[in-house]
Amino acid sequence: MDRGIEDHCISMAALGRCFELGDFYNYRNDQIIKDYSEEGNIVRDELYQCQNVFERELMYTGHSDTSSTRNHKWEELDEHLQVSIVTGLIENEYRGASNYLNDRPDKQQITWTILFRAKTRKEMFKRLPVEWLIDPSNDDNVNNKENSDATHIVAGIVYGAEAYCVLSWELNGEEEDQDVREEARESLWPIWPTN
Repeated sequence: MDRGIEDHCISMAALGRCFELGDFYNYRNDQIIKDYSEEGNIVRDELYQCQNVFERELMYTGHSDTSSTRNHKWEELDEHLQVSIVTGLIENEYRGASNYLNDRPDKQQITWTILFRAKTRKEMFKRLPVEWLIDPSNDDNVNNKENSDATHIVAGIVYGAEAYCVLSWELNGEEEDQDVREEARESLWPIWPTN
């Protein structure tokens, strides 16, 4: 992507919204525009590339951990999304594995968490025709256009799913954290071989 176009790219969370590659979007009023039939067909006919990624991680949590902030980096959420989830601003229908953020560690337990993440990135790699877009940074241009005009084209979409499997072991007063950790690792061997 050339620098001129890259400077005007925006990344945004679209949880629960329906975006398609090639859709037109008005950044000022946060609306997807579906009435650009001719131009939309041009964009959707452009070549695109698709990249699939599957990740698997094993994460250990000892009884000394006291904050759920340990989960944030695993979910790859920015600060805005973290706050939205923790405060309950995202509807339950779309929360899914993000509920894991609100889990609090139990000092009487150690846990192993298995994370499975599947992600697909779909993006255009051919230069997009943008003659019909208005420049939202130009006040004169904006004032001369109707509010329904597009300011951006959806040029890339990332979507996927995450699943968390949390396995807990109780600590008794006589067992050290390291002993229980080794016991847990042995129990995990059939589903997660480690060296």
